[in-house]
Amino acid sequence: MKKVIFLIVVCFFAFQVSAQVTDTLSYLQTEVVAKKNLYIGQPLSKLLSDLQIQPKSIFGGIAHNNKTIEPYTKFYYGDHGAASSNAYYITISWESTLQKSETMSLQMNNNGLLNTTVKNYYANKIIKDITVSRNPDFTNRHRRAND
Repeated sequence: MKKVIFLIVVCFFAFQVSAQVTDTLSYLQTEVVAKKNLYIGQPLSKLLSDLQIQPKSIFGGIAHNNKTIEPYTKFYYGDHGAASSNAYYITISWESTLQKSETMSLQMNNNGLLNTTVKNYYANKIIKDITVSRNPDFTNRHRRAND
């Protein structure tokens, strides 16, 4: 009997997590991607203030031809950010590239979390483009590494 109750509880939580992921994706598609024209050319603070679901962590991108700049930043949803196979993220491309030395230091000093210090740094950066994605191959990469 205890096993049955345990399985029911596990299934319930798995369903709740799945519903939250779907809800986050739906929200990001309808409120961010579909309305991105409202945010392009605007500071990041406008987008962040409009979001009902706030990202939890960040990861700065690197330009392939110049490792000293950050042309885009990924803003992650989910408890484990880039390490989660269920992590959705908003990729913001910037009008003016950012200095990787500044952003890397900021991210490392704040453990990659999108806290007040990090929000203040990015707040006035102007958005060039917005996309929404999911970490599609983290699970596959993780499995291959452990096989």
